[in-house]
Amino acid sequence: MAYINSNYQPNELGREILERANEHLNSVAYKSTARWLFYRLLQDGYYTKKSDYRNKFMKLLSNVRHNCYGGWAPDTLVDDTRAAIIKTGVYKTTDDWVEDFSNGGFVVNFDHFYSQTFYVEIWFEAAAMIRQFQYYIKGVNLRPFQGKPSIPYKYEIAKSLDAAWQRYRKRIVILYFGDYDPVGLEIQRTAEEDIKGWCRLCNGNLEIVRCGLNAGDGERFGMPENIKKPGSYQWEALDDAHARELITTSVDKVVDKGIVEHAAATGKKAAKIFDKYVSGFSDYIASGEYGD
Repeated sequence: MAYINSNYQPNELGREILERANEHLNSVAYKSTARWLFYRLLQDGYYTKKSDYRNKFMKLLSNVRHNCYGGWAPDTLVDDTRAAIIKTGVYKTTDDWVEDFSNGGFVVNFDHFYSQTFYVEIWFEAAAMIRQFQYYIKGVNLRPFQGKPSIPYKYEIAKSLDAAWQRYRKRIVILYFGDYDPVGLEIQRTAEEDIKGWCRLCNGNLEIVRCGLNAGDGERFGMPENIKKPGSYQWEALDDAHARELITTSVDKVVDKGIVEHAAATGKKAAKIFDKYVSGFSDYIASGEYGD
C-alpha cells in the first residue's frame, strides 16, 4: 500500500535548499541528523530563526523523505539521541571475563516465535511507561514511540517487519497501546500509514490492533479525564492493576505462554551445560597451548 506521490515537487526555493542540503550531507562521511543539517542551512541564510526548524525546514524534509523525492529517502537522516555512546572495553584480563560469566552465568535466548502462530510486537505511545511494559511482558519486542515517532524510526520499523516476515513467514500482529485523545489517535494513524506504506514484503500479512486506550475504557476503568480535554484519557492515568489486565489479556490472545516458557527453560538448560563445558577455559588460556 505504498502511498508515495511520484508527482511531488517542492517549489523553486525548496529545490535550492535541498541542493544545498545535499552538499552538506555529502561533505561528511557519516549520516547526519536533521538538527545538524538545519543549523548548516541557518548559517547559510536559508533560514533566519530557530523556530523555522519546525515551521518550515521539517515540513520540507518530511515531504521529500516521505515521497522519496530526488534521491531522498526515509533513512537519509538519523534520529537525534541523548544516549551515552560507550566505546570502552569491560574486562582487564581473561580471568576477569571468565569470573564474570561464572558469577552471572551464560545466557542462551531461543526465539520462541519460530513455534508461535504469529510474530508479535508491542508498540506504545508513552515512553514513560516502558518499565511497566517490560515488567509485564516477556519475550516480545517493545517499541516505545515517545509521542510522535520520527521518519527514520518509522522507516526502521518497516524494514524490521519485512525482515521478520522473511525470517518467520507468518502473520505479523502488532498490539498498540496509546492515549485516547485526538493527538494519540493521530499518532497511531500516521505511524500505521507510513510504516505500512514502506513495508515491501509483509504488508499483506501485517495487522495492527489497537488494544487501548479505546472508547469506553476511561469509564470502564474509572479513569480521570484530561482536565484540559474532556473525553480524553492519558495512559499514565490508568492504575497499574488495570494496565496489567489490559496488557496481559491482549498479549495472551496472540502469544502462547507455554511456548515462551519452554524456550526459556531450554535456554537455561543449554546455558548450564555450556557453563560447565567451558569451566576450564581460563586454565587453558594460561597454559599457552593454543599457540599465537
